[in-house]
Amino acid sequence: MALRQLSVDERSFSISRRADAEKLDNLRVRFHRVYVNLPISERSMPCIVIKIGDRSEPLSWRICYLEIAHNTPLSRKILICLDEMEFI
Repeated sequence: MALRQLSVDERSFSISRRADAEKLDNLRVRFHRVYVNLPISERSMPCIVIKIGDRSEPLSWRICYLEIAHNTPLSRKILICLDEMEFI
């Protein structure tokens, strides 16, 4: 019984991770849709401020694009922040 329960927990965990990955993929698509429609001059303007370590750092659309394109650990934080602020 304990082994069966453990395997069920593992499955639900992997489903949760898969759902999280699908949500991030959806946010990436939405980000790219917004980014390509921005005027080029707007892309160098700061769009969000993210706390990195002990300091707050303003990030431009272009920096966000590079982070998201390279799928860095910071890209997840950027996507969630942009989604919460309803930019994407």
